[in-house]
Amino acid sequence: YVERVNRQLSERGIIVELDASAKDFLLLQGYSPQFGARHLYRAFEHWITEPLSRQILSTNLKPGSIARFSYQDGQMSLQFVTAGSVKTITYQEPE
Repeated sequence: YVERVNRQLSERGIIVELDASAKDFLLLQGYSPQFGARHLYRAFEHWITEPLSRQILSTNLKPGSIARFSYQDGQMSLQFVTAGSVKTITYQEPE
């Protein structure tokens, strides 16, 4: 999924990276014993694609940026690295 998103964003010069904690979290969210990994795509859309899209539309994520996702302490974190500046947002599942 990450490669597909990176191909789509290549014209904008935006690169998406997931660290091991984000990948592990997505695997846990996207897997169930009953259905296997059938829900992995939905988990990726919910936790990665949708927040990334919101940041692109709000112009927080500019051409030439790197978007780094990580997961820690119940929160997904999205860090934008653009021309020497770094901005981080965190979000979690609504209760």
